[in-house]
Amino acid sequence: MKNLDEQAFWAIARTDIKTFARVAFGHIYPGTQFLDNWHIDAILYELEEARAGHNPRLIINLPPRHLKSFLVSVVFPAFLLGHNPSARIIAVSYSDELAGTLARDFRRIVEGPWYRKIFPGVKLVKNTGSEVATSEGGYRYAISVGGSLTGRGADFFIIDDPIKPEDALSDKQRKKNNDWFSTTAFSRLDDKKFSVMILVMQRLHVNDLTGFIEDSGFRKISIPSIAREDSVYRTGHDTVHERNTGDILQPEREDGRQQYQDAPCPQAAEVSTAWTRQRENDRRKLDAEKAEQEKQGAKAEADRRKIAQELKACAASKDCDLNDIKRSFVGLTETDLLTSLGPPDSVQKSSYLLWYYVIAGEAAGARRRARFQLEFGLAQLADMKQQGNVVRSVNMY
Repeated sequence: MKNLDEQAFWAIARTDIKTFARVAFGHIYPGTQFLDNWHIDAILYELEEARAGHNPRLIINLPPRHLKSFLVSVVFPAFLLGHNPSARIIAVSYSDELAGTLARDFRRIVEGPWYRKIFPGVKLVKNTGSEVATSEGGYRYAISVGGSLTGRGADFFIIDDPIKPEDALSDKQRKKNNDWFSTTAFSRLDDKKFSVMILVMQRLHVNDLTGFIEDSGFRKISIPSIAREDSVYRTGHDTVHERNTGDILQPEREDGRQQYQDAPCPQAAEVSTAWTRQRENDRRKLDAEKAEQEKQGAKAEADRRKIAQELKACAASKDCDLNDIKRSFVGLTETDLLTSLGPPDSVQKSSYLLWYYVIAGEAAGARRRARFQLEFGLAQLADMKQQGNVVRSVNMY
């Protein structure tokens, strides 16, 4: 990133959904490694084909913990609204809690200053727990299965994990879920022929929603944990991934459980109660980890704002005491400082770096030169686009 022109990078993220997804991942899961794999390319390719209108009916079956919800329910709607602010999107999950979690992640993306750099034309006019709306009439509306959709229409209807794992064992609950699709979900499409409907879920039963609709004109992409047969997946317009029998989807994520094979048998025993409980425990643990990450992120943001306020106040004061500001940098290395600043922003990073070097140097007459450097540096560094130029300019003072 240091040597990449900022505007060029945002232009790439604007046109390439995978680059956009990588940036979004870094903001939703700070400090977590993005584990790239071919299945991500396959999913994003299918989503882009759906956005282009080539596959308006799409099913994606995938084991848990492989970013399916993040890609389909969070990244895709944000990317979609960026290109078409008038798009109307309904996103449904089996519970209000899950729908709310995905909605919060979506809001964190579209509210970010980096998102506005990629899609400056998107103006938000409504931002609530369940709905984010744009000035062009588009929106992402989050709701749980069975919730009211009266008066709501969709150009894109996304169904993400429509049934709880333990409910998949119940004939009554499966029927209720499937009836909801027939009577409510499909009727919300603004154009029954061209509006897009996407179902993403892990297979839980032979008669789950995938089994109920897969023979009704849907394109189905099934990516089991362990390949049951040789298969080929399209990962781009000119690229494919060949998968051999027995290949593990992503070894660092897999434990080889049968329930992850996306090929349920009619017997409910194939989906063990113990496993479904474990899956719910895993989900709760992940939600707790994400909440802690959000808490830490909010604290880091508050710290950065405090530093910015102190620097601004010091720059405006004749009696600028750098020792007071220095306390904000105790134990903070240059690398730590750069990492904590978030997405590339030449002016912001340059001003912080400038102060970092001034404070770290503590040369004679630092106070007087600091005021001059800040005023001069902000004017000069605003036009610099590469991090290397920033460091060299600071060293020159």
